[in-house]
Amino acid sequence: MSKKLSEQVCRTALWWFKKLHFGIGAVYVSIATPNSAASQSPEQSKPVAESQPSISMDAAPPADVPDAAESEFQRQIHVYQRKPFMRNLRLEITPIFGVAINETLTTQIAGGGALSFHITDEFSIGGSYFKAFHEKNSGFDEVEDNFGVFPEKKFRDWYAGGHVSYVPVYGKFVLFDAAIVHFDAYLVGGAGVMRTYSVGSEGENRISWNLGVGGRLFVTEWLTLNLELRDYMYIEEFKAGSSFVNNVTMHAGISIFAPFSYGYEYAK
Repeated sequence: MSKKLSEQVCRTALWWFKKLHFGIGAVYVSIATPNSAASQSPEQSKPVAESQPSISMDAAPPADVPDAAESEFQRQIHVYQRKPFMRNLRLEITPIFGVAINETLTTQIAGGGALSFHITDEFSIGGSYFKAFHEKNSGFDEVEDNFGVFPEKKFRDWYAGGHVSYVPVYGKFVLFDAAIVHFDAYLVGGAGVMRTYSVGSEGENRISWNLGVGGRLFVTEWLTLNLELRDYMYIEEFKAGSSFVNNVTMHAGISIFAPFSYGYEYAK
């Protein structure tokens, strides 16, 4: 009886060892033999069948034992949320409205547009054009009235040029605990021609270069809201000599992306 029971226990232990060989645990089975039973007390030397429940070899393995290989595979799976907005190989059409923010004697506004092509999701190239308008403000009149001087002022007429843009930041935030808004932030730089003039003159073209930062809020798959700060720099000629000019402009507008929709390389 003891020998038969020992064989049953060994077979059961071997089945569990094969099932849990990924390191869940080791099974060690100690079986009393007739020789070792002789040195035990009468109470300890009782047949194993009297102190242990019988084990049936016909019983099926527990159904809820997890498969170690499958568990290990699932543990190594990482799920990443894909971007809800893609710029790669899309055309961006941007109407522009701008205001010069570092002007003290005049108010200068501009209207125009930009066209950009996104080579990748981070880099784009494009061009822009705007027409500028100006109006003297109260500061200009105060200088003339209080100091009796007439400052020489050159105004922007229009600008046309090219630019390169790079997007280093992409993220999202919760708006009023109601909606998730996705956004990006970009750097932009370019060069072109700035035409300037003074009252009563035809104007002259100046070589201009610019640097700026901006951001977009994604409204739909093809529409964004934009805000950009750009510094247009050039050398201006005055009667008193040459002067380096920084014309810092705040641009606001929208962007329309074409095509209006896009596909992903891999299915969701």
